[in-house]
Amino acid sequence: MPQEASNIKPAKRQSRQLPLWKKSLFASLVCIALFAFLELTLWVCGVSTQIEGEDPFQGFSGLISVFDTDGDEYRTRPGNRSSFNDQSFLRQKPANGFRIFGLGGSSAHGFPWGAETALTGIVGEAVAAGHPDLQVEAVNASAVSYAMHRLNIVADELIAYDADVFIIYSGHNEFAEPAFFEALKRRSSTRTRLEYALAHSRVYSGMRSAMLALSAEDPSRGQEFGTSVQRDFTRVYAADEKEKIVDEFRFRLERLVRRAQEADVKVVLSTVPANLRQWRPEASEGIASLSETDRQDWSDAYAAGKRQLQAGNVVAANASFLQAANLAPRHAETQFLLAQSYEGLTKWDQARAAYQFACDYDASPIRRISSINQVIREVAKEKGALLVDMDQIFEQLSEHGLVGFNLIEDYVHPTREGHEIIAWHIWNAMEKAGMMGSEAADREQVFAEIKQARRRRPVTNTTNAVWLYNQGVVLNSQGNAKAAIEKYREALALDANYKGALLNLGMLLFEAGESAESAELLQRLLGLDPDNADAHNNLGSALWGLARYKEAIQHYQDALRIKPDFAEAHYNLGNAMLETGRAQDSLPHYAEVIRIQPDFADAQYAWGNALQILGRLDAAVPHYQNAVRIRPDFAEAHNNWGVLLLGQRKAQEASQHFQRAVSIKPDYADAQENLRKARMLMQRQKQKRPN
Repeated sequence: MPQEASNIKPAKRQSRQLPLWKKSLFASLVCIALFAFLELTLWVCGVSTQIEGEDPFQGFSGLISVFDTDGDEYRTRPGNRSSFNDQSFLRQKPANGFRIFGLGGSSAHGFPWGAETALTGIVGEAVAAGHPDLQVEAVNASAVSYAMHRLNIVADELIAYDADVFIIYSGHNEFAEPAFFEALKRRSSTRTRLEYALAHSRVYSGMRSAMLALSAEDPSRGQEFGTSVQRDFTRVYAADEKEKIVDEFRFRLERLVRRAQEADVKVVLSTVPANLRQWRPEASEGIASLSETDRQDWSDAYAAGKRQLQAGNVVAANASFLQAANLAPRHAETQFLLAQSYEGLTKWDQARAAYQFACDYDASPIRRISSINQVIREVAKEKGALLVDMDQIFEQLSEHGLVGFNLIEDYVHPTREGHEIIAWHIWNAMEKAGMMGSEAADREQVFAEIKQARRRRPVTNTTNAVWLYNQGVVLNSQGNAKAAIEKYREALALDANYKGALLNLGMLLFEAGESAESAELLQRLLGLDPDNADAHNNLGSALWGLARYKEAIQHYQDALRIKPDFAEAHYNLGNAMLETGRAQDSLPHYAEVIRIQPDFADAQYAWGNALQILGRLDAAVPHYQNAVRIRPDFAEAHNNWGVLLLGQRKAQEASQHFQRAVSIKPDYADAQENLRKARMLMQRQKQKRPN
């Protein structure tokens, strides 16, 4: 008998499971669709890719060309125009075409004016004027901060453009690239190609821009591979490190010349002159390895030489600097000052040699060293390239053979006249070598007419605020604060809200005793950038100079609120506490300074003063010791240490420190008076001794 329908239970339905591969495929398609939608949306909104705005590899990868097609021409890619000039040339070289490419760093680039004032363009005009049958294209493919490694990558690209001549004017940037070159060698090619692909994505580029905007750090100051190549002025190079970099330069230069010649491209090599006479070394080494006695003798001779040179006693200054140079021959600043003393004695050959030593021994080089130019000469000879020795020519054209601001704009960049001189000698050498087939006649007259025409031509890429700001920075680093102040003023005339110029000008005006104007500028800066710790710190100093002590202390505290490890602000706040009678409160700030920056001699000195005021004499001694260890010619530290010893009736030891202070600063009245007191006490103590 069949069961009743109500008692029959329906079977359970089994859910169908999609296989894993289908789920993965579906998820991938959804992600791709979402990504494509976002890419399209960002494209409609006008968001550009990273690759359109910059070369994320700064020319190190070889994946991104300098030039790209633009109709019937090749033209500098927009993303490269921050480093390269905007240049163009025909995609199809004419039958009578003659194509010249200039290769180098910012000196060949034409910085700060641009390609129209630089040597490559002038050579091109001269060749065209001398050979009207040729259709000449002179392309300036030089780039700011490019050294020989990256120039090889550029040259490999240029060879494909049917080049006739390479003009290579390079050698100043070899110490700018090493850290980035090392970063390149550590990277995998897979990672580089992945980042190259991502740089074409608007989603990636938008996210990257947002993250950089939110980042507290300025990416341009970073030292990672993907950032702009910046000179690290704190990096010092030992002699053996310099030799390795010169060897690398030789290897890369030889490769470039060889590959060009294999492609039937003629090569012109030029040595690169530098401002030797009027540009101080960036950093000096060679003292740390001396014995304590030699270091002391060097310090005495060096300080005496500077004092005598300033007083105009060049004979005595020269003798002192010679003594210092004998003790520390590789100390660049000693060689530079020795050269100045030789100038005063009209010993031009010795001055020239000492200036070159100062450049070669610079521990943080921003100019070519002489071995770079020697490599250029040797490679030209070995490879049969045409050599134009502009280093020697600039020397011959300079009074007494001392190259300075007469032909160099700053430290390496030729003046506009300097570019014309380089161009003339390169063109003349090319003509003599028959590079264009036949020699042009009346070359001097032709070139004179070119110069006259160029002088009448307006320069479209005029000096800008950034250039003036940079000039101010380098002039101040050279000790020429007055000239730096003028450059910052000029920068602000072009851009009244230039934050860097406001900050630096405010600092220099305070140091020049113009506290009121300094405070005004720094307050304007804080209106633009309220969280600028440097501005708060410098404004505190300006206000202190105006006797507005309470406000000054508040700004020092604001600086430390924004940047707790700001050594200079801790130092200034410690001094403010000390000078307002709060010696005990100053101690933690001096301790912080030394924790952050152990070689801060002034902080050690001030810490010793605070402890001496508090009557903790034994605790003060190590700080005076540290101050003079860090800075052997610290006259004030010697004097105050002597005062402490004199208070302890240690007349003999006190006398030695007072004598040291006076030997460093002969017009130091307090030290002279203290020395007199110490000698009187010594005499009384001697009289009281039993026979």
